[in-house]
Amino acid sequence: MKSLLTAAALVFSISAYATPKVGDHSEFAFSITHGTETRVGTYTSAIVSENGEQVSLSTTIHFDGQEDQHSEEPMNRSQLLNDETIADVLANCAEYGGAVEQLVVPAGTFPSCKLAMQDDAGKDNGFMWIGTVPFGILKQVMTNPEGVVYDLQLSTFVNGQ
Repeated sequence: MKSLLTAAALVFSISAYATPKVGDHSEFAFSITHGTETRVGTYTSAIVSENGEQVSLSTTIHFDGQEDQHSEEPMNRSQLLNDETIADVLANCAEYGGAVEQLVVPAGTFPSCKLAMQDDAGKDNGFMWIGTVPFGILKQVMTNPEGVVYDLQLSTFVNGQ
């Protein structure tokens, strides 16, 4: 299961970006399904500090009965989605190859842009729903080459200051 947790951290670290404000915080209901086994937990992201163009992104993955995986990574603001980019994706969803949807997740109902995701080889492997929330992610569902399904849905969020 540790390899699944490590894979989950890698999958979502490349796709869970932030509107870069200290205090931005999002918690996601998270599941990993492989065959008939499903593990559920939470995936939390937060911007915990900033220094000029650098912000510190804290992430925690929690599964019941296992030790939490926590990391804190410095990032340049230019690596992160910002409010203007999220607004542009929503306003021009079709131009980005997406579909506009009203999406219901545990955190509420949001206008979103549903975008196909691709693996490194260019093969479709899931979908991501972008919305006006910290980190820009409302929902993400993907399947890796081994058939493991990752499902992430926004459950709570706080906008930073």
